[in-house]
Amino acid sequence: MDEMQEIIQDFIVESNELIESLDKDLIELEKSGSEEETKELLNSIFRAVHTIKGASGFLGFGQLIDVCHVMETLFNKLRHGEQELTTYTMDIFLESMDIVKLLIEKVDSGDEEEYPIDGILEKLNAIIDAGGDPAADVPAAHAPQVEISAPQVETSAPQVETSAPQVETSAPQ
Repeated sequence: MDEMQEIIQDFIVESNELIESLDKDLIELEKSGSEEETKELLNSIFRAVHTIKGASGFLGFGQLIDVCHVMETLFNKLRHGEQELTTYTMDIFLESMDIVKLLIEKVDSGDEEEYPIDGILEKLNAIIDAGGDPAADVPAAHAPQVEISAPQVETSAPQVETSAPQVETSAPQ
């Protein structure tokens, strides 16, 4: 193994350790009751994401840099009280973590094909721009329109013969 491959392997090991720590911190963050504990966890999460971003930058892993940078920005706002941590924010952060894990797996397997990250970047940036849950700030006139249609049901009844059978009415002679 050459020196660069060794550095990449160290990056993968360290990133996976940081992600394991992040997963634990996220679980604790959801349970967190005190403001001090929440702030401590937010700082820990911020540092872990910052570390992954920095190492990704050193190694030139652009997609990891992009995702981690926006995550870092969001957690910096959360830890400084500029933004409130909501359930929606946590959901999107967990989705972001899944993408970070996938991108690290791609590095580990040598897969250099780009992964579609635009969607998660848009979600994270929307949270940052809205100061929380972007859906909560969308006026009804600008909310996404959802078309709801009832299923088509056949309304025609089956054809029934309506003529009565012919009965002879004359009496025998």
